[in-house]
Amino acid sequence: MKKYFNLTFIILALILCISLAACADGGDSTEPGGSAQGERMAVHTVELEIDTDEIADCLSELTDKNLALGGFVENVSRDYDSDGEMRYASIVLRVPTEKKDELVAYIEDNYEVSDKYEFSSDVTKRYNTTIERKGMLEEKRAELEKLLDDVELSANDKITIINEITAVKSELAEIERNVGECEEDMRYSAVKLNIYQPVGFWEGFIPLFIFVILPLGAAIISIWRATVKRNRAVRARREQEAKAAEAARMAENNSQMH
Repeated sequence: MKKYFNLTFIILALILCISLAACADGGDSTEPGGSAQGERMAVHTVELEIDTDEIADCLSELTDKNLALGGFVENVSRDYDSDGEMRYASIVLRVPTEKKDELVAYIEDNYEVSDKYEFSSDVTKRYNTTIERKGMLEEKRAELEKLLDDVELSANDKITIINEITAVKSELAEIERNVGECEEDMRYSAVKLNIYQPVGFWEGFIPLFIFVILPLGAAIISIWRATVKRNRAVRARREQEAKAAEAARMAENNSQMH
């Protein structure tokens, strides 16, 4: 039991030492305005809305153009009407960051772009923090593996160390996955395209007429009728008041004559 306690104490002390070392190293690497590599790292995204009569051809051409620039398609979706005609498509092209502006310029030169949005996210601190955490865990795993080589360890002590190593490896695998995704996001910018088929005059006018013009016209007529009714009531009241005043005046004149 005493030896097990000592082993647990050693593991905790090891974790504490590595954590303190990481904090000391992290102070130098997260200074404002710079990273461990002395440069900022960012993820870039461009979103474009395109109007075209040939959505399928647009998808095919822009996919080929992106592939020629060294990119790939991350995902794509299509929407069809009741006649089986494609009316909308959405596609995310991942293009090498240094070729992003070239692809966007090609799209703007060859298609009608109705809207454009650009986003950039600085990931320097998050990336460096993750790399530091990875280094911490690798040191921790190495120290634990050294402890495991002790021939005097009991079976329970070995199980404890093995479980700790397994937990470290699991966290390392998750961190490596996150680092890989972050590096790919920095290496390949996302160009998101929402592609629409322009709506014909009657296709656009009929819903507009039914859902906007008719209700608006009915509201205007209702307001006009209410206004006319109110004005008539006001005129009638004023006429009655005038007649009453005239009758009172005539009655007063008659009383004065008598």
